[in-house]
Amino acid sequence: MRRDVLPQRSPRANDAKHRRFEAGVFAEFMVQAVDTLLGQAIHHGSMENDRERPKNRARPSTT
Repeated sequence: MRRDVLPQRSPRANDAKHRRFEAGVFAEFMVQAVDTLLGQAIHHGSMENDRERPKNRARPSTT
């Protein structure tokens, strides 16, 4: 059977499935982003961040 004669899925059904997938990925990304931002706002940086860069109060004073 030639390729161009094969029955094709309706583009509308394919669209709906693709949209659902995109929405799921986008929602997951947004949840992670909000979770990260809220975590940083509540804890003023997580313990990993503390190890990466010291907080201002940990710096020796220059006066």
